Amino acid sequence: MVRDQKAAGFDHLKLHPGLDMPKFLAIANTAKEVDIKFGGHISLDVGLVNSLNNGYRSVEHMDGYIEALVADKSKLDPQVAGSFSMLAVKYADMSKIPDLVKLSVEKKAWIAPTLTLFERFFGYIPADEFRLESDMKYMPGLQVQQWVNQKKLLENQGMLKEENVKPYLEFRKTMLMALHRGGVPMVMASDSPQVFNVPGFSIHNEISAMQDAGMTSYEILKTGSVNVAKYFEREGEFGVIATGASADFVLVEGNPLENLSNLRNVQGVMVRGEWIPKNVFQQELNRIETKNLRK
Repeated sequence: MVRDQKAAGFDHLKLHPGLDMPKFLAIANTAKEVDIKFGGHISLDVGLVNSLNNGYRSVEHMDGYIEALVADKSKLDPQVAGSFSMLAVKYADMSKIPDLVKLSVEKKAWIAPTLTLFERFFGYIPADEFRLESDMKYMPGLQVQQWVNQKKLLENQGMLKEENVKPYLEFRKTMLMALHRGGVPMVMASDSPQVFNVPGFSIHNEISAMQDAGMTSYEILKTGSVNVAKYFEREGEFGVIATGASADFVLVEGNPLENLSNLRNVQGVMVRGEWIPKNVFQQELNRIETKNLRK
């Protein structure tokens, strides 16, 4: 499969959970042999340390860090620990965080934190509150209802009680800042269109979450621009406004370094050298909204 993906022209593999060590090593060794980057979720049977030691380029969602901090692996049984091991936080040995940060730096791993996914899907704010957000008007009603059903299933199971979720969300912020301050590079990602993260709009939720965690405006903006090019080892080709670089940028009113909410004041978008003014994409948004009117 790795060879097929490389031959098809892909430049990155995302691994999902559920791999055992033999399958993981087959993927990792072949990916290095054919020179294709790989990363993604951390399989429970593989673990964070093995993933990093065998070439993980990026760790999505900060997967595996809680599990690596829990000595008693019986506490990580999904039936006990819940989704993404959120209930295992109380068993995590926080004194081991510096060692994991050091290993992440040494192995040149990157992090795509997707804080907003966890705050909205796995957070304790009720599904019905998210359902009413203005961004939802751009999504088909069936899709929004599916999101509501997914979250309510966890709510009805008692999984998303505030006392369960709050320590987990606080841990994610703590882990993010430990990695960030330790020198582990970040790329901006919201995991849209996962639950209650509307494409395009969801990135503003992620930016707010990164700011709440403690990152500065400048650091956050880098994760969505120059850092992306660095990740793909194409620094200077995109993610910057410079002669010879790809003509892709967003023009906003107001300085986002002073207030990140100014990123919502979009006046136009340059895509591959084509200028799209505000009135044009607003017409498209109006069309999408009309198409998805609830009847």
